[in-house]
Amino acid sequence: MNRILEAATAAACMLSVMGPSAVFAEEKPAGDTKEHTLEVTYIYPDGTAKAAGELKYKSMEKENAKEGMTYLAMEDLQTFVMKNRPDKGFEADLGEVWFEKDKKEGTKLTLEDTDVSLDTDNLYLDADKDDGNYDIVFYQAPGKVFSQETVKAGDKIPLPEKDPGKDGYVFDGWDLKEGTKAEQNLYLYPKWTQETAQAQGDGVRNVTLTFDPENGQPAQVLTVKAKEAVDASAIAEPAKEGFVFKGWDPEIPATADASQQFHAVYEKEPLPEYTISWEMDGQVIRTDTVQEGQPTPQAPDVSVPDGYVFKGWDPEIRTNVTENAVYTAKLEALPDESQAVDMVTISFAGGDQEIAPITVVKGSAIDESTLPKAVKTGYTFTGWTNVPATADRDLTLTAAFTKDEYKIVYRSEGSVVKEFTAGYGDATPRPEAPVREGYEFQGWNPQVAA
Repeated sequence: MNRILEAATAAACMLSVMGPSAVFAEEKPAGDTKEHTLEVTYIYPDGTAKAAGELKYKSMEKENAKEGMTYLAMEDLQTFVMKNRPDKGFEADLGEVWFEKDKKEGTKLTLEDTDVSLDTDNLYLDADKDDGNYDIVFYQAPGKVFSQETVKAGDKIPLPEKDPGKDGYVFDGWDLKEGTKAEQNLYLYPKWTQETAQAQGDGVRNVTLTFDPENGQPAQVLTVKAKEAVDASAIAEPAKEGFVFKGWDPEIPATADASQQFHAVYEKEPLPEYTISWEMDGQVIRTDTVQEGQPTPQAPDVSVPDGYVFKGWDPEIRTNVTENAVYTAKLEALPDESQAVDMVTISFAGGDQEIAPITVVKGSAIDESTLPKAVKTGYTFTGWTNVPATADRDLTLTAAFTKDEYKIVYRSEGSVVKEFTAGYGDATPRPEAPVREGYEFQGWNPQVAA
């Protein structure tokens, strides 16, 4: 088959041929209501070919259309592969289409492509291994990507923070429920409602004001007369868990001359604060105020009265703060001096903060759960090394830590280039520079820390 590649737009190309063919195009159906069919086949990595089904479409109306051609919207192909997925463990690749099973001839596609024609009733697509990362593409119009996200399987799909604009229309959503989890590649197009401006006699018009609560609930609609005062008291203040409503964007005008859409603006609700009190013998030693979820502060030093020994805190100190708490120092009375009890000191080494030593009765059992915990930036405390069962002499315990590890992910064009795991303070690993045809690699954003 003779195929000739020729320019169509700056963001698209068209492979034009003689005879009947199909072409990806921007326009929607008009005029031609005849249904056409493409036999779509998936080619798996081992060369196995499996029929994906019949892609039925109606020819698009297109400027400068060539006689004898039929036109297929890219949107229709994307909808087809979302509904007719490859076998489990594989995903359809729209990066290339070709027309003969041996893949001798074909054409590369991008998400912005709008025009590519073929002179056959067969269309072949790669069925690649499913790596668990899915492209979620939001279009403003066919061939014009509005935003794109790469989401891991099972993660919630984030909706764009802003809405696409279209003169004379009000945005009516993406056909995707908030909270939907990623299971495959998705290609989403906006829904539009034409603005209303109905005559009311003597030139008076009605305009529609749409208030999107941005919380998954339906929008509220207010119809007012153009150029008259807007009374928004009927619009209920929206609520969003974990956030505080701050108003509408843009601000509600005093009068409305045209239909308009408003979006709820929220601020993250501040975390609650809790009081942590440290007491000994009925007296408060120190009080801390800490936000929910933050680590419990280091316990204060204890000045033990004569005749007593410090035995830790009651209850056991929690790692993170989740509520108000009172920790009471546990004191144990020493035997009478006449019994001549010997004392030993336990000291602590390691970590970023100095820990006060404790004094215990010689020969007494050491309860590791009552010992203080050491803190070291970039490390997790795992306990004290070589803790004896009993305190038979003065001793120093050394803190043990494990280095914290972090995940470093490099992405290019929404796809993962390389993933690394590195420990705190290690040199940041870097992958080889990615290659993209027609572009020169300029570095990473944000700048990679040493």
